[in-house]
Amino acid sequence: MNGREGPGLSTTLVVLAVGLAVLGLSALPIDEHHIGSLEEDVFRFINDDLWLPYWPTWLLMQLGSVIVVPLVVGAALVARRRRLAVTAGVAGTFVYIMGKVVRHWIVRGRPARVLEEVVVRGDPALGTGYLSGHMGLAVAMAAAATPYLGWRGRTVVWALAAFVGLARIHVGAHMPLDVVGGAGLGLAGWALVHLAVTVLPALRAESRAPAGAAPA
Repeated sequence: MNGREGPGLSTTLVVLAVGLAVLGLSALPIDEHHIGSLEEDVFRFINDDLWLPYWPTWLLMQLGSVIVVPLVVGAALVARRRRLAVTAGVAGTFVYIMGKVVRHWIVRGRPARVLEEVVVRGDPALGTGYLSGHMGLAVAMAAAATPYLGWRGRTVVWALAAFVGLARIHVGAHMPLDVVGGAGLGLAGWALVHLAVTVLPALRAESRAPAGAAPA
């Protein structure tokens, strides 16, 4: 295992800043009893007008459920990518917990509780709407896997993560800003864990290496 897998310090800090900014900006307009007109228009288009086959959509949507974390960790261990396994496991757990914390701070009901004539596909989602934990986990797992994939693999995992967010709106579980906030949390959560697991240990190892010695 080389000393650094994935982006270095500066890139990781940029991703962290972007994730926190997306999370914070998406939370600003959230109101417990009111939906902005633009957000409602986007929701209506995806929920009402966009046709998606239910069962394939439901199946792919599970890539944002908590089961995706042990699946990614297991695949990483089979592939002997121990650092990926640690990053995915810790980031997934962190994002899952922080999603619950954010829901206590910023409260908004599910779409059917704040809008009329919402199409709910499948079992109604319980709890509060902001933010989308499915989107958070999907983005965190995509970010964790990205350094280990070629461009085709990266395209696939990020397209699947985006589809999870689209699907959560389509089935009536979340509003668009819920999904955006989840994406921000996923990016920020991955970046924090990547700093702790990969970047900072590599920097410490480089600083301890004798002058002229190649880093491990």
